[in-house]
Amino acid sequence: MTRQALSTLRRLNKLGREWEFRHEGTVCNGFPIIIWFSIDEADPEVGYFHDSINDYELTTLTGSPALWLKVSKKDMDNLLTSAMEAVVQEAKENFNEQD
Repeated sequence: MTRQALSTLRRLNKLGREWEFRHEGTVCNGFPIIIWFSIDEADPEVGYFHDSINDYELTTLTGSPALWLKVSKKDMDNLLTSAMEAVVQEAKENFNEQD
């Protein structure tokens, strides 16, 4: 394994330990990224009526920070929606497997 590949693997493993979920998507006309995120559970007592993604980090596919990437609000909304839908779908599949 090359030094670069090992470095990439270490970055991705570290991100995987820091974040609860990950989702691959595209922004800015097809640029591939990974969104690493956690989900805040619904808490109607404080005004959160649905689970939501509150904290996240965008990286390239190799795990490098994508702070330089100018993501439009529309792209970000679409990415967060698709990430949440993927989590819900995975939860449904896991639930159905338990039956």
